[in-house]
Amino acid sequence: MSHNKNVMKQNDTFVLLKPVEAIVIGEHRAVILPAKTIVTVVLTFGDPNSTEAYEVEAFLPKENIYVLASVKAHDAVSCSCATNTPEEG
Repeated sequence: MSHNKNVMKQNDTFVLLKPVEAIVIGEHRAVILPAKTIVTVVLTFGDPNSTEAYEVEAFLPKENIYVLASVKAHDAVSCSCATNTPEEG
């Protein structure tokens, strides 16, 4: 029985509920992703019906960098962010 109602899979997007430390891809530098950052799942950890954590990526346009972070499943809120692009319109 799944204890996580919002099980996500690779390429799903979600919003961070709290700040998370991330590593800049290609560098050894850590940055903090603020709450409400939209991230994309690149890997899931745990049982497919009861995910424990996600490895996620995000693009930070102000810094022009991509980052990777590990996020506990209970710190994620699924969204339909992939179709919502605030820059459009």
